[in-house]
Amino acid sequence: MKPNQSKPLLLINSFLESFFNPLKPNMMKQFRIVAATLLLLAGISLESFAQSPTIQKEVRLVNPTTGGSGYVGLRAAAGTATYTLTMPSSIPALNQVLQIGTVSGTNATANWSDLSSALASTSWLLTGNASTTASNYLGTSDGQPLSIRTSATERIGITSDGVITLRGAATLTSTLAVTGATSLASSLGVAGAATFSNTLNVVGNTTMEGSMDVTGASTLSGLLTANGGATISGTTSLTGATNINTTGEAATIIGNTLTTTAVTINTGSTGGLTLGGLQNGAATSEVLVLNGSNRVGKISMSTLNEGLYRAKGRTDLLGGVESHNVTVTGLLDADVINITLEGSGVDMPIPSYYVVRATNQFTVYFSAAFTGRFNYAVIK
Repeated sequence: MKPNQSKPLLLINSFLESFFNPLKPNMMKQFRIVAATLLLLAGISLESFAQSPTIQKEVRLVNPTTGGSGYVGLRAAAGTATYTLTMPSSIPALNQVLQIGTVSGTNATANWSDLSSALASTSWLLTGNASTTASNYLGTSDGQPLSIRTSATERIGITSDGVITLRGAATLTSTLAVTGATSLASSLGVAGAATFSNTLNVVGNTTMEGSMDVTGASTLSGLLTANGGATISGTTSLTGATNINTTGEAATIIGNTLTTTAVTINTGSTGGLTLGGLQNGAATSEVLVLNGSNRVGKISMSTLNEGLYRAKGRTDLLGGVESHNVTVTGLLDADVINITLEGSGVDMPIPSYYVVRATNQFTVYFSAAFTGRFNYAVIK
């Protein structure tokens, strides 16, 4: 018999002796045999019970401090299904957390994991995430706006319907600074100053209430409205309707006075170029003309008139002539010859005449001898 079984047996034997002591010796011997048998069976049952798992409703971790009464109770939740959780076999490292590593049927195995690794699949980390997929995103899924802040102040606000607002500090020179190529497929609205040091491509309408500084190539496919002024030092391409200073009273200057600077305005064959609101000219006014390369130039009215004529002049014919010859270099069949005759006296009859055109000259024949002033003009 094992030592832990002897004490309960001795106690029961002592009880039986005191209870059955008045009996006869033979009867006493028989009861002792029966009692020994029962005690032997009881010892076996006690040993079996000690080896069976103990079923407890709660496991308590008591306060190890002497005299402490507090404890931590671990218990299963009401309605818990049966499962087995196997704990890690080693002690965790600093800042590690308990993570379920595998699940098979009703058996789960826990392991220690770094906090960053445990959160990487469900959270955005301060040092960046790896192994992301196309389904991962930063934002909201419940129709609420997204606010990005610095110093607890919103800098970028995105509403649930996609409106993006940039909120720069009043002391900043530029609220939005873009150093790379920028392409916007819809409208661009900037309420503050904006600086673009590279290509800017805007397909939709653009409204600028502050200053705009673009040093790279810029393409605007929609309407551009700059209420606060715009400075563009790179190549600029505007493919949509463009209005420049249509309502303001300030002067509008395009281009500069450098010798090699050129400004080209192209129009369709049926569209044409319209200059509206031109002021009335004065006696010394000049006019705009196009040369053979479609370049615009300006000349005075007198120079313009000179350019209209192939030749012009006047000659006094004396002694009654019947014909007069005039040399005109480069005379063309399309040139118009205009002639006037001035008489030398009052009521002087003026003869009729006709003109014969030849190479580099023409001859006037009179119907009667003429004395007087001969005026001619050959118009190109």
